[in-house]
Amino acid sequence: MAPPKEIVTVIHHNGHIADDLVQESVYTCTNPIFIYVSLSIMFTQLIQKINNHLPTRATEKVAQLLFRVPISFHQGQIHYISAQLQDNDDLRGAMETILQNPQLNFVEFYVVTDLIPQPQPSSPQ
Repeated sequence: MAPPKEIVTVIHHNGHIADDLVQESVYTCTNPIFIYVSLSIMFTQLIQKINNHLPTRATEKVAQLLFRVPISFHQGQIHYISAQLQDNDDLRGAMETILQNPQLNFVEFYVVTDLIPQPQPSSPQ
């Protein structure tokens, strides 16, 4: 069977990252975003796609992108760490990690957002 061209992607935002003893990095948020992402997407394209789906897109944008990296599989448990993605090479590595592990059928990212500077109203003269 040919590998998929797109993968289900879970975007966590405005939540938190917890470290526990079982799974290590756990991403949580109230309303995660679910989107399909091409396995060949470029880093800037992914950032733009995430920005377009943020419920706060008018006031916030992606500042950091973290990937929940599976590091081991043991007795049905998957253990993870977080890694910051900064460019196409990092993203390609993340997608390859998913493709090489048949136990995984989706990818998880956590975004840290920054406020978009808003124009200030001019003062009357």
